[in-house]
Amino acid sequence: MFEDDLYDNSRSLVKFIVQRKKINPDRHHVLVEIAAFVDAMKNPSTKARSFIEECVTLMTYWHQVGSTKFPALYVIAQTVFSVPTSQAAAERVWSIYEFILTKRRNRLNPDKVSMLF
Repeated sequence: MFEDDLYDNSRSLVKFIVQRKKINPDRHHVLVEIAAFVDAMKNPSTKARSFIEECVTLMTYWHQVGSTKFPALYVIAQTVFSVPTSQAAAERVWSIYEFILTKRRNRLNPDKVSMLF
């Protein structure tokens, strides 16, 4: 079950990034790499497992291993992992929430709060 989800999610993510970044890789080659990557993550060798555990970040893994073993996915991994993390979206949501649910409006029904969002 988990393996199928990992494979399906990997394919969906790759497809999204390829379309968004207008990358034109060989479709068959990318699918083969996804299958190989999922298999490598499901059944890592002892050496691979210890290396993965020693890696400080995901980008370390992708720079040292992925760039040679999964070159098409490496381009996609660079795109995914280079996105800076930010709390701005969460802060915006809380700001809206604080505007809707105030001390004066503390008796709002949960359904009404959901509608206002």
